[in-house]
Amino acid sequence: SHDRSIGVIGLGLMGTAITERLLEHGYAVSVWNRTRDKARPLIAAGAVWSDNPLRDARRVIVSLYSSDVVAEVLDQLAAG
Repeated sequence: SHDRSIGVIGLGLMGTAITERLLEHGYAVSVWNRTRDKARPLIAAGAVWSDNPLRDARRVIVSLYSSDVVAEVLDQLAAG
């Protein structure tokens, strides 16, 4: 259901680990990363690519390098 949908923005070590754990627990995970290649193994494991998880998921986990990067990416996605 929609309640089990969650987005993950940023697929570094932490974002990837969070996504893997959410998938293991039956969540529908929409993922986004600056470099889409990093999402391939997670998509193979059941995640779905999203051009904008803020739009596609009810809750979103942001796992990015710094506050500046978070602000930049969220501004970019909010515009979409």
